[in-house]
Amino acid sequence: MILNSALELFLEKSYSHTSTNDIRKKAGNLSRGGLYYFFPKKEDILEALPEFLFKDSLPMDYILDDEKLNTIEKIRKLLYEEHKAIKNSSRGLLFYKLMSSPEFLMLFVNNLSVNTVPTYYQLILKGNADGSMKVKSPLYTAEVLPLLLNVWFNPTFFNQSSDDVDERIVYLENLLIDMGIPLLDDRLKDVLKQTWLLAKSE
Repeated sequence: MILNSALELFLEKSYSHTSTNDIRKKAGNLSRGGLYYFFPKKEDILEALPEFLFKDSLPMDYILDDEKLNTIEKIRKLLYEEHKAIKNSSRGLLFYKLMSSPEFLMLFVNNLSVNTVPTYYQLILKGNADGSMKVKSPLYTAEVLPLLLNVWFNPTFFNQSSDDVDERIVYLENLLIDMGIPLLDDRLKDVLKQTWLLAKSE
């Protein structure tokens, strides 16, 4: 209830113009103590939103621990499940809209730096070791990859028409191959296109 209410208000009024009092009232006149018990600061609510938005996707550890998959297949499956969750959930699509908020974008980029980049770095090292990737600069690639997938491939940041998506996916595919990461297969390209078009239509 709290996160749903906060999400609606952040999209309607923006994060900076939403107060904890607004959230408390939106969440059924929750008491101040009730709100602060779960989220002592407004920033805590913002930080909880990414996990809330993607809670329908398969847990990362479930995929990363699958010994039947090589490293590139694990990353491919992670992205597929993430975009499938976005496509199939009204909450997931709100991720794209929230990215246009400076506060959420700053939080997201900081989370990439702290959590996602180290994970990608380790995966790239493993991918080079098992032969599924041939990345020359693992650290720099780990920094660039999540920005490509989550910021550059995000329809809220660019004003191109929906027809742009096919060329964008081809460009992304070729760029990743040049980086030593042959990531996009037909299934992943299809779900990327579906989420892009769905977010554009919202």
